[in-house]
Amino acid sequence: MAAWKSNWDRIPVFVNYALILAVVALIASFFPDKLRFKYVYELGKAWPYEDLYAPFDFAVPKDPDAYQQEVDRLRQQSPPLYKRLDSLESSRIRAFESAFRRQIASLEPSQFPDVQRHPDRYLGYGRAFLESLFARGVIEWRLKSPTENIPESIEIVAGNTSRTVGSQSLLTVGQAKNSMGDSLPYSKLAEPDFLLPLLADAVKANLVYDQKLNLQFREKLLEAVSPYQGMVQKNELIIQRGAPITKSVFHTLEGFREQYLLGIQQQKSRAYLFAGYLILTLLVVGVLILYLRYTHSFLFYRLNHLLFILIWPLAFGYFSYLIREESILSPYILPLAIVPMVMKNFYDNRIALYVHLVVVMISSLLSSMGFTFIFLQLLVGIVVVIVKLDTNNWTRFFYTVGLILTVYCLAYFAISLTEEGGIQTMDWASFSWLFANSFLILLAFPLTSLFERIFGFTSVLRLVELSDTNLPLIQLLAAKAPGTYQHSLQVANLAEAAARAIGADHLLVKVGALYHDMGKTKHPELFIENQNGENPHHSLPSEESARLIIEHVAEGVSMARKNGLPRIIADFMLTHHGTTRTEFFYQKFLQEHGDAGAEQDKIFRYPGPRPVSKEATILMLADTIEAACKSLKNPSVQEIDEMVERLVASKAAQGQFEESMLSFGELSTCKQVFRQLLRSIYHARVEYPKETNSAPQ
Repeated sequence: MAAWKSNWDRIPVFVNYALILAVVALIASFFPDKLRFKYVYELGKAWPYEDLYAPFDFAVPKDPDAYQQEVDRLRQQSPPLYKRLDSLESSRIRAFESAFRRQIASLEPSQFPDVQRHPDRYLGYGRAFLESLFARGVIEWRLKSPTENIPESIEIVAGNTSRTVGSQSLLTVGQAKNSMGDSLPYSKLAEPDFLLPLLADAVKANLVYDQKLNLQFREKLLEAVSPYQGMVQKNELIIQRGAPITKSVFHTLEGFREQYLLGIQQQKSRAYLFAGYLILTLLVVGVLILYLRYTHSFLFYRLNHLLFILIWPLAFGYFSYLIREESILSPYILPLAIVPMVMKNFYDNRIALYVHLVVVMISSLLSSMGFTFIFLQLLVGIVVVIVKLDTNNWTRFFYTVGLILTVYCLAYFAISLTEEGGIQTMDWASFSWLFANSFLILLAFPLTSLFERIFGFTSVLRLVELSDTNLPLIQLLAAKAPGTYQHSLQVANLAEAAARAIGADHLLVKVGALYHDMGKTKHPELFIENQNGENPHHSLPSEESARLIIEHVAEGVSMARKNGLPRIIADFMLTHHGTTRTEFFYQKFLQEHGDAGAEQDKIFRYPGPRPVSKEATILMLADTIEAACKSLKNPSVQEIDEMVERLVASKAAQGQFEESMLSFGELSTCKQVFRQLLRSIYHARVEYPKETNSAPQ
């Protein structure tokens, strides 16, 4: 019978290799397109390299805060630029004249007689008044907020010339209109009220803020502020080995780094840069792939498992790239502890730790973070691996998250003390990033369920659900094949105890044992544990009986598919008999057909495959031993022990352990567990030496 193949299994193996290369290339593309400086240094630390001499002349940058203060001070001292609109002045005067003539033409003979007798006098006065206002300056202030103060002075630009004017000498449009009411009564005109509305309509601001001019002006001012504070000459000593990196030395090293990278960048091709990052990524990811290939080959060859594992370095590599490019968030917010937390639901601790190490290395390279970042992430990853994690128990899950936050904060606090020598200069903002990091770790719970559905995995939560004996499928087994149901419960107890003893997945093997004989529900009367009367095999040919018995494996897999059981549970159905024979019917067939019957060996063998995982091997042994021990009547300790040894040796002789991951030491432990449990189940009696009547000599 063919093994249960999912859509993932039908994908050719070369796709796995293509996926690995694609992931490596994508991660390499996240790296910056500039060279990395070959020296790593931090303010306050000692210089760990040899004495450093300047290989060329370079400028020393100013302290960024001091430079910014100088720029801000210059900006505050420089007045804003306002442009004088000469064309507006002329157009507003012409508009006043036109409005004046229209108003004169519309007057009745009795209205404003003096204006009608001397129109030129009034028109001339109004024109001169507007010219004086515009000459003084009517301004439209450009303020960032209503509370901002008006600058003391401004720079008025007119054509190619500019002049500085005090703000108090300027008028706003409102102030200009108010001045008309104060000035016109003293104009010696008989009817000055005629001009008031015409002049008010004509007044507009002739001084306006020019954004473009101000930007250009500020750029010129900034060009005048040098970002450098001095020069270092070639062959000049920069720092000695072991000397502390003070602020002045730090700025000198920054200038050296900038000039060094600029010179190298101009000489080297980006292709070489990408090649270097590509090789680094290939080494980091390649080590993980080799580990999977030679120690967990089933993870390498199954595309869904390989894709799931490679998603983590790719995803966190991309997140590190975004954080570096945006410069808004701190890399400390990256919840790298999610990696081992989620992976522990599907794989063992070693795989979870290895993948976490790869993710930390890639994230640290992409974010250019130093020792503190790497140390924190490695430490927390180890804590996650060794702690007993249960994403199904919210209390324990929150306890784990709280423990992670505590480790983060304590480790960062301790490292900061060694760097700063006190708490006054400590970067307390980083603690808020670590808190946000721990909050994001809560995503491990929904991510586990999401990945379980996407990749067809089986999580601990799913196994707990399947272990409920009240589920319809197990109740069907109990109703139709009660003997098989009791057998499955006993096998589950034996297998679970053995798996616990060797550190295997005890929950997985327990669930596998509950469902491993589900196929017997089709013809339960064919199996001895369900028979109450005549055995139907007495009237069937041996080969037909063997076929019907072997058929329960295929029937169980078919039921697993129909009822949506995980593939890993169906694998227990396929492997719990391995490639062994239905020995009873085979021997009966030989008795009927003589030596010629040996050629029909294949008819009496289960199709397999043989067990590979420790859990599948344990289930095979528990199933065989439990069934065989039922044939013992009132067994002694010695009989049980001999039975266990004989059955295990028989499986080994038939080659059923050749592909198993179970070691000899673990097999010995399992046998010991089986013996102890079977003794208690069957209340085995102890064989005492027979008494003799002879007295001791």
